[in-house]
Amino acid sequence: MGIRMGKYDWNARQQRLCGLMQEAGIDCLLQFPAVNMGYLTGRMLMQDERLNLYLLTADGKKAAFANTVYQTEVEEWDVADKCYWKDGEDPWKILKGFLAGQGYGRKKMMVDGSMPSRFTFPMMDAFPETAFVLADGLYSRLRRRKDEEEYEAMKTSCQLCSEALEEVMAQGRGLIGMTEGQLRDILCRAMEKRGISNAGALVCAGENAAIPHYTRSDGKIEDGKCLLVDFGGTFDGYWSDMTRTFYFGAPPEDFRRAYEVVREALLLGHKEAYPGNRMENVDKAVRG
Repeated sequence: MGIRMGKYDWNARQQRLCGLMQEAGIDCLLQFPAVNMGYLTGRMLMQDERLNLYLLTADGKKAAFANTVYQTEVEEWDVADKCYWKDGEDPWKILKGFLAGQGYGRKKMMVDGSMPSRFTFPMMDAFPETAFVLADGLYSRLRRRKDEEEYEAMKTSCQLCSEALEEVMAQGRGLIGMTEGQLRDILCRAMEKRGISNAGALVCAGENAAIPHYTRSDGKIEDGKCLLVDFGGTFDGYWSDMTRTFYFGAPPEDFRRAYEVVREALLLGHKEAYPGNRMENVDKAVRG
């Protein structure tokens, strides 16, 4: 499965990462199909048992290493070199020969922290002379500051998902008697209708709203009970993640009081989240 993300400056991202790799003395990135592959290239392959990699050297050379199952997708990649292997072959032996043949440095290479151990252990056996480091720290330095295109994608994701929830909740008391799973499915369809990918939601009725990361879906929406909806999805590769609380009927005083405390804490967090302040200060204000 090949996925193409929205339009971002992929080359600029790669150049910035190359600069960080040079500073860290890293020869080459071996990027497994994960969210950072999408961030860096705008391309994605399915994660399965086969070894597929996007390679980037510190001096900016780009290559693809993939199973022939994915050759059609990989042929569209903007890379200088491509190497394919077939089921039944030893991918590590082929990868090692490919790197040597292309003159790629192998003294120090980095991999994504999400790479499964079924790949990392054989990789270390195949390259005993190589020091492997995690790429996560360098990616974090790139990704912590968003550009305008990224901001717009996140804002759009939030807006579209909010519109979907408003549409669903407009049914009001007509939702009473519905299961959490039924409401979740209706909401996800409403988000997808607006162009949201990876739409998902946790719908927690009544006492279930007190369970962090609640995973069941058979609870019933009832009159005189609260409803918590934790929902979101991606637009052009960027996520929204929001939580909204509702109450069917007149909420009791202790519920109102708890709601207002959380709302006040949220507003305090907004006040402290200004450029130059430390994130720990925002956290401290909210927890206080």
